[in-house]
Amino acid sequence: MKAIILIGVSGCGKSTYLKETNDVRQRRKEVDIVQCSTDKYVDKFASDEGLSYSAAFDKIQELNLFKDYQRLFYIDIEEQIKNDVDFAIDRTNLTVGYRKKLINDIRDMADRHGKEIEVFGVSFDFPVNVIKERLKKRLAETGKDIPDFVIDNQIKAFEKPTSDEGYNSLLEWEK
Repeated sequence: MKAIILIGVSGCGKSTYLKETNDVRQRRKEVDIVQCSTDKYVDKFASDEGLSYSAAFDKIQELNLFKDYQRLFYIDIEEQIKNDVDFAIDRTNLTVGYRKKLINDIRDMADRHGKEIEVFGVSFDFPVNVIKERLKKRLAETGKDIPDFVIDNQIKAFEKPTSDEGYNSLLEWEK
């Protein structure tokens, strides 16, 4: 079984990469890689409450619900491991410390369930102007807004991944 950790700021292409990878797998009659992300809980909250993504995110922060979504995110990961399903962590995963902890958590879950797992990292690093253009396009198409200051903070926080974080393999994605 494979775990793929997607790494990069919002708008850099992580979800698109996963969608395109699954399109190829479908053409080959292979099973999709399951997306594990806290965004799906934010999207559901937005839909249930009739809110935009941004308004839902703000309301979730106000109600202190994100810790619950984080717990569900980890439950989702463990379900994939228990069922021997390939999955991708579709979050920003910006810092070395966070990624190392995530990799250790994934390996611990696999050990608990007697499963073999390979952990792959895919890093996305694009110029700021490209990312901001993609986010403007996303906003126009979906209404999902990520303000410039959030992207700027993510860029400042981003730590380039290295092979010593615990991956079986690390790829830098450029398209």
